[in-house]
Amino acid sequence: MAMSDVERAVVRLLQGVATGDTVIRRDAWRRLVDAGPEAVPHVRAKLDSVAWGERPKGPSYLYLGVLLSLLHELDVPAFRAEIGRLRASRLRDRHRQVVDFMAKMGDAAPVLRLSDGTPVFVAEDIEDRERIAGNIARWSRTPGVELGDVSRIDVIGWSGEMDCVGLYRICESAIVLTWPTGRAWGLVRWWRRIEAEHTFYHEVGHHVCGHVEGGQAPELEREADDFAR
Repeated sequence: MAMSDVERAVVRLLQGVATGDTVIRRDAWRRLVDAGPEAVPHVRAKLDSVAWGERPKGPSYLYLGVLLSLLHELDVPAFRAEIGRLRASRLRDRHRQVVDFMAKMGDAAPVLRLSDGTPVFVAEDIEDRERIAGNIARWSRTPGVELGDVSRIDVIGWSGEMDCVGLYRICESAIVLTWPTGRAWGLVRWWRRIEAEHTFYHEVGHHVCGHVEGGQAPELEREADDFAR
């Protein structure tokens, strides 16, 4: 049976991930977002795979991340149901880390919108959500910061098993920052703000510099750090 346009777009999306081709990824992503509810069962079918219980092969953990990101964009209740199903299944550690990271994505309305309309979401388990969103709004007004077509900024709770404090998600042109969930005071609070501000500029740097590898290469990390400084 011939594949539908939506099924082909899912395949193309994963091909783009496998080959590191950002153009293919973005085109397929936009096609699937445009398809809306029609795409949801096809994305869930790809997520219903025994691969997540096996040793990660090649970019399998990236496949899992991009499929969950897409499902979150398409249908939040379906995303939550899929997170629950995956957590109840047998997962390899690397795949479980991806699921746990994605599970922190918020569902509520944005805490605020920046002057250009970019929504800022802060997870509900983080203290001082309004203050943190306000910090981001102030940082976004720094001379030289060009958010351009950044679609959203998410702040999620940081936990000890995470191996990153920030992320630029290429397909969505979205920025993810992490923040400890507990309230802090004094020097600890000051240091958290400084670290988060640098991370924000770093991830904006990946966006402004047009990086197509998500900043995974050392030279791209250096370029994003130069922008942040």
